Amino acid sequence: MAETNFNLEILADKVSEQLKRTQRCIVVVNEGFGVGQIGAKHDAFGHIEYGASEVTASQAVVNYLHKMKLGVRGQPTGQLPGVLQRGVSIYASKVDISEAYEVGRHAVKIAFTDGTGYMATILRKKSEKYEAYFDKVPWVS
Repeated sequence: MAETNFNLEILADKVSEQLKRTQRCIVVVNEGFGVGQIGAKHDAFGHIEYGASEVTASQAVVNYLHKMKLGVRGQPTGQLPGVLQRGVSIYASKVDISEAYEVGRHAVKIAFTDGTGYMATILRKKSEKYEAYFDKVPWVS
């Protein structure tokens, strides 16, 4: 995970150690893992849109491991279950589900009270504990 603060070199060392022990290794890497430049593309809010970027984290790891002398038969390969962040409902967290419902309710409230031309937003309160609140921004196309 990105939170491990591993880089590709550390990951490759860990893969190599595992391969020496068992001759097999499966690595799961999330987007945001420190693989270097990915040719990041951003959405209208400035968030990285991984599925639109030039390289996925998976491909960057595969490319890097190909360059290493791993000492086993076979080659690194990658699998991508999907690139739409939070696009599969079975993987949605309870927080995501709740916030999606609440931002939808807020959007309806905006439509009734302010009319069109706005987009409902989810923002984070400035506090130690994660807490969201809902607001609106003018829609700009």
